Amino acid sequence: MAANNILIQVGQCGNQIGRDFCNFIENDNDDSTSSMSHIYQHYDKKLRCLCVDSEPKVISNLLNKYEKSYRKKNIFSGRSGCGANWALGYHGFQNVIGPSFIDDFLNALRKEVERCDSYMGCIMLHSTCGGTGSGLGSRICEAIREEYPINYILSVGVSPHRSGESPLQCYNSMLSLSYLQNYSDGIILYENDDVINRIMSLRSKSESSKAVSLEAMNSYIARSLAGIISPLSSPKSNVASCVFPGREPWEMLQTTCPMPILKFTGIKYLSKGVAWDSLVRNYVQTNCRPKSGTVLDSISCLAVARGDRDHSFFNFMPRLNENLKAAYRCVNWNPFPIDYWTAEKDCSRSASSGSRTLYVCSNSCGVIDYFDHILSKTSTMYEAKAFLHWYWKYGCCEDDFSEARETLQSVALNYRDALKQ
Repeated sequence: MAANNILIQVGQCGNQIGRDFCNFIENDNDDSTSSMSHIYQHYDKKLRCLCVDSEPKVISNLLNKYEKSYRKKNIFSGRSGCGANWALGYHGFQNVIGPSFIDDFLNALRKEVERCDSYMGCIMLHSTCGGTGSGLGSRICEAIREEYPINYILSVGVSPHRSGESPLQCYNSMLSLSYLQNYSDGIILYENDDVINRIMSLRSKSESSKAVSLEAMNSYIARSLAGIISPLSSPKSNVASCVFPGREPWEMLQTTCPMPILKFTGIKYLSKGVAWDSLVRNYVQTNCRPKSGTVLDSISCLAVARGDRDHSFFNFMPRLNENLKAAYRCVNWNPFPIDYWTAEKDCSRSASSGSRTLYVCSNSCGVIDYFDHILSKTSTMYEAKAFLHWYWKYGCCEDDFSEARETLQSVALNYRDALKQ
């Protein structure tokens, strides 16, 4: 019997990426008797998913195209939006979606949990910038933790461009990330600027001059996520999986987040129709050498080799392991810093029959630079009292900001200490 996981899609970003993710993992149910087909999908072919947004447009588009995939009682939509304000999303959601939203949401979640054969946890997809994804996402994460204290919560957060999408984005990100640190078991963090750079590195020279669309960014995030947490084997496979089906997200957390004070991760991937040693060499060249010239130190990594139809990956293991350990500069105090999984099939339908894909989820010091950026920007804005009235208006106070700042400072310090050892 496979374990079951529930998706929580919050805000425009969360719902768009969630739909792309479901396209990667949604099984055609040819073998409807197999529990493998129902990790993210119920026996009636409805997704184990709750969709939340403070505006109707994105969810309406979602239902117009995929109405049969969702339960209507699992859809929660407001009318006015959250104004790109964490405070309105967290404190003022009653006026946006409804006064009983949290109770209604938890009731829908409870019913979805009861439909599971073996409920493991929730995967919440959202942004850390907008009022809905950051503020309402924080409130939802907090409510789920209180209702299900021993089940997993994995946050998949998308952070804004550093150059600026909203004048409130750094405040929102600081508050959101502090709540994720306090209430989730792990965070997969995608920076929009980094996602664009990764997409450009995967393109051919003829496509390099084209602008990266929002759809391409969503698809990249969804595919990289599916490459790590989607089932490693299919119902028709005769090869035993190295991870119990449905437990992939939680085994990933145990590998990459060995301590609760260090739980921010990132995912990168590369797909090519070459041998594994060549693929790893190309992966290191394109993904482990930032433009700044610095190499990121890592605490732990999970490498997932998909498309291993001839089961040749482990023949290259000794050499590949040394290459990846050197590329990610794994800490000395972790005796087994990299774990490896393999799968015969890739999660992407667009992958050619002969292609192989390496996905790597790493817990590295990259989060330090991002947190330093947020803390520096918010400190400057806070001292100037910039835009604070929008937060006081909807129920925030100075303690919310000071506690969030202390949380992020503590996380950055913990990462620095861990990488010194």
